Amino acid sequence: MSLDSTNYARPRIFIDCDDTIVIWLDERGEPLKGENPMGLRAEGNWKPNTRLILEIEKWVENNPTSEVIVWSGGGDWYALQWGQRLLHHIKHEAYAKDTRIPTVYDFAIDDMAALNLRCAIRDPLTWVHTDD
Repeated sequence: MSLDSTNYARPRIFIDCDDTIVIWLDERGEPLKGENPMGLRAEGNWKPNTRLILEIEKWVENNPTSEVIVWSGGGDWYALQWGQRLLHHIKHEAYAKDTRIPTVYDFAIDDMAALNLRCAIRDPLTWVHTDD
């Protein structure tokens, strides 16, 4: 994968881990919002964001030349762990979150909408594959 791709024929989607594809839960099973030590947990009370995973599957099906990147502020090892757990059936790469990587031709799905990215950021709770 080229880290500075501007190839329109090969769209890239960057998928965050914590509070995006992984939803951390409190002792009652309610989502922890903003209380998760990002990139530090490997186990605990969590659930996959299955709605988002289904939308990613549909997007990849509609964009067969696409590149899927799972990334995290917790580092590439953390992104790799969650990618292998939740997107093992989809070809993807794992990277440490680096805001310099995405270009204006890419988009990211991330709960942190305030990230300073060159690409569009989509909300993981509302994004649908037909948006992009």
